[in-house]
Amino acid sequence: MKKLIPKFGYKLESMKGINTVTAAGIISEIGDISRFPNADALAAYAGISPMRYSTGQTNKNFSNKLGNRNLYQIFFQTAVSVLSNPKDKPTNAYFYEYYKKKLSEGKTKKQSASVMDLKVSS
Repeated sequence: MKKLIPKFGYKLESMKGINTVTAAGIISEIGDISRFPNADALAAYAGISPMRYSTGQTNKNFSNKLGNRNLYQIFFQTAVSVLSNPKDKPTNAYFYEYYKKKLSEGKTKKQSASVMDLKVSS
């Protein structure tokens, strides 16, 4: 796998928290990334973008249960691993600060980690 991944042109392993197995999983689920016109389309495909339900008087956001559940799981596990904080030193300080910001805004831990998925995929 280590020899094949560079042939796809993705630089996934250069991101902290993404190893060879994770990169291979992402590539196998996404395939040709150029089929997605933007990050929002990829997020919708992965099922990590919120679903909006609105009527004339109601606007609600729900977690998206559609999309590629394998890719969703890979993104979620990557977000959780990036947030791991062994000995008060997070794997990726930028994402950890973003996570803490979302927690301070009143999001739950799971919601904050899901928001991390959006940042990871962008």
